[in-house]
Amino acid sequence: MTDYEIYKELEKREVILHPNKIDKESHFSSIYLKIIDESIIELLSLTKFLRSINLEGALITEIPNNISKLKDLDSITIKNTLIRKIPTDICLLKKLEYLSIFSSYIEEIPECLFRIPKLRYLVLYDCAIKKIPEKIAKSESLQTLSLAKNYIKEIPSKIENLSNLKTLRLSNNYIESIPPEIGNIPNLLWVDFENNKIKYIPSNLLKLFNFTEDIREYNTMYLSRGDNLRLKNNPILNNIDISIEGLQSKELIKYLIENQEKRIKIIHDKSIKIERFFYPIGQGAFYAEKHQRGDKKFTIVYDCGTCRNCKAGQLSFADTVIEKAFKKNEQIDILFISHFDYDHVSKIKKLKEHTTIKKVIMPLLHKSEKYLLSNMYRVLKFRNIVPLLENPEKFFGEDTDIIKVKPTDNNEIEFDPIILDNEMNGIELESGQPLKIDKKSNWVFIPYNYEYKNRHQELVKKLKEVGFTNEDIESLQDGATMWTPQRITRERKSKTIIVKKKSDVENPSRIEITDTTIFKKIYNSLTRHGKNTKINENSMLLYSGILTDSKLTKQSYLFDLNKNIRWHGTLEKTDRVSCVYTGDTTLSVVDIKSVFRYFWDSVGTIQIPHHGDENSFEKNILNDKGYYCPISVGTNPYGHPSKKVIEDIIAQNSYPILVSEDLSSGFVEYINNYDEINEIKKMEKLGCLSNLLFLK
Repeated sequence: MTDYEIYKELEKREVILHPNKIDKESHFSSIYLKIIDESIIELLSLTKFLRSINLEGALITEIPNNISKLKDLDSITIKNTLIRKIPTDICLLKKLEYLSIFSSYIEEIPECLFRIPKLRYLVLYDCAIKKIPEKIAKSESLQTLSLAKNYIKEIPSKIENLSNLKTLRLSNNYIESIPPEIGNIPNLLWVDFENNKIKYIPSNLLKLFNFTEDIREYNTMYLSRGDNLRLKNNPILNNIDISIEGLQSKELIKYLIENQEKRIKIIHDKSIKIERFFYPIGQGAFYAEKHQRGDKKFTIVYDCGTCRNCKAGQLSFADTVIEKAFKKNEQIDILFISHFDYDHVSKIKKLKEHTTIKKVIMPLLHKSEKYLLSNMYRVLKFRNIVPLLENPEKFFGEDTDIIKVKPTDNNEIEFDPIILDNEMNGIELESGQPLKIDKKSNWVFIPYNYEYKNRHQELVKKLKEVGFTNEDIESLQDGATMWTPQRITRERKSKTIIVKKKSDVENPSRIEITDTTIFKKIYNSLTRHGKNTKINENSMLLYSGILTDSKLTKQSYLFDLNKNIRWHGTLEKTDRVSCVYTGDTTLSVVDIKSVFRYFWDSVGTIQIPHHGDENSFEKNILNDKGYYCPISVGTNPYGHPSKKVIEDIIAQNSYPILVSEDLSSGFVEYINNYDEINEIKKMEKLGCLSNLLFLK
């Protein structure tokens, strides 16, 4: 058939949209069709001169698969149709240079399009495209890519491989960022990102364009090597000072890059990262929080000790834990001491020698309590603890501030935080006084020193039961008498107390006790178990958490201190980021929910006191809310943790976390303002910063 006969047949079928006059000797190179199907393509395949098909307004829902038979086509235009798919057969048109599809329902771009050797112009405008294929990098001939008015959110980094690309139009999409790789496209002349969600631009755009033209309107940039980079109606242009309106384009783009770096610096300075550690120290207590806001770091420790008689080698093992937890001479800004039981303070000397401690916050003890504990600990040979009790200023040295928290037995706390500055040495804080790192911080530490008034009476009662006189007891706590142990011979079997008074120059009144087993029994009976029968009058709780509502979230993990890896993490984040450290508090006596009632909704972690001892626990504090409940426990003869405590925690929909002397049993919680930190990481990855020093 001749072209004339083909054309007349199409006219007869009434499929030509704009008929042209054609004589018997004529040929047609282009045609406008309002319908196309396989039979029409078969007919058109008979002509040798057809180069272009236009299907504007065609009443079609698909492009026939046999379109590849029109092997000489170099241009296809489709507009205002109902087609949803580009057939892969179109990729077999080796001479195709122009493919334009407007206002259709195309959702995907076939990857094979980018293997068409001569395709220079690809337009998919006002369709339903959601993604640009990575295989776009395969195109060696593409010069114009127009994907405006779609649903695209990301630009693949491999777009940089389009070495011949000159025009890129991606306006009216949902793009949030421009990949820095765009700056590597050598021949790019014109880029349109208008009406997107772009907040940042990569700094290397400066090398892509030679910015010479002036700005023509306040919220549009015209840059150039003769053409444009358009960013109208993007968030990056929000709140720009009107004074920049007269800037040349080169100056403006520099301004925007500098401005976004300042903005990210502000976000960075507000970014918060907190790591909360419950270290695997066994039957003891060793907890830490490492805070970072922007470049500022702040570290606290709550207690540091382990059991002396629970497991062979436990004391030297604890040294290893401390060395793994902190680098040599690493700064600890505050050491909180809850009380002076051996298993909570026995390793403070090691911690002091290994790190640099700036401040110590500890319970303020009555003098009689301090002297009594010092004498008992001296007899029990707790050598590391006696100097800490008697003279903490000397024990820590002149470079460490000593702050003491007054005891209380009520549930009232202050609302006005005070700033932790350098002028705090020697002060006495009211119990429940919130402390802030600095003025900008929304994180507070609230030490609460509860005084158990009947504990002292219980200790005196125990001493009298084994034969101590009122005079003996008075000498234990008067500050004028030093009690010391005397070596006991193997032959001695008497269990009675024999004291020998001795005078010397240094200690005018010195008492040596010849049988320390009595003290050991009393100490063990008061520290092992039993409601409210611990040896220390004071036990200082600590609330560490937010002051007001925040955007912080928390995730919790077990971690292996030896391998420095975390594992078995929680699947869900929570905004209950605050923690209450309880030391050896008896929760049936101290209503911690009442004490910290103004902050309790933010509490998600509660350190279970006294190694999970049944008589120190009160299940009602959990109240079905779902708390993480770390319990420091090691090999011990006391039955810790109590099975009932574990069952009660689980019954209250909470999670017991047993932190033992196994290095892989550590517990860590990561807290941050997730959105801000992710935005910084994203911008860093996208190359939107020319100077990343402040992110290190």
